[in-house]
Amino acid sequence: MSGNDTLDSIFERLCTMEAPLNERLQLFSEALKNAEPHYASAYDTLVNRLKNARSGSSAPGVGDLMPSFTLPDGEGRMHDLDEYLARGPVVVSFNREGAILGRPKITHESEHASDHDRLMHRVAVMEALQRCTPLPFTEALGGAIAGRPLAIPFRTRNRPPPKPREHRAWLTPKIP
Repeated sequence: MSGNDTLDSIFERLCTMEAPLNERLQLFSEALKNAEPHYASAYDTLVNRLKNARSGSSAPGVGDLMPSFTLPDGEGRMHDLDEYLARGPVVVSFNREGAILGRPKITHESEHASDHDRLMHRVAVMEALQRCTPLPFTEALGGAIAGRPLAIPFRTRNRPPPKPREHRAWLTPKIP
C-alpha cells in the first residue's frame, strides 16, 4: 500500500482482497497507523474486542446446516432462505474462492421415484458438486455471490443404464 492511498481506497481494496478476514483487518490496522495514528488505537481496541468476544465463532462451518437468514436481491427486495429452498431442487452457497459453504440442501425430489432412485440422485448430485468445486470464480464474481444461496436444478433423464458393450480390442482371441 503506497503512501498516496487514502483510507477509503485502502478499505475498498481490502474488502475485495482474497485473504482471510484477520489478515485484512491487520493490513487495515497497519495502514491506519500510518495514515491516521489518532484513530489507530480505537481501531485496535475494536479488533481486540471482536477477538475476545470470539466474533464469528458461531458461524456455520463446512458441512454445517445454514441457519435461516434473509438477503436482498439485485433490486433490493428481501428474500429468506425458505424462499430459495422452495425454488429447488438443490440450494448451495459458495465462498469467494468457489468452495461450497455449508451443506447443500436438496429441496425437491419426484414423488414418483423409488427410494433407491432418490438415493442414487442424491449421491449423483453430491458427487457432481464435489467434482466441480471449487469453482474458478473471478474476484468480482466471488465477491458478488459469496454466501448467497443459489438454486441449481439437477435433472435426470430417467433412462435405464446402458448395457455393457464388448470392446474387442481388449479381448484375447479364442484358442481353437
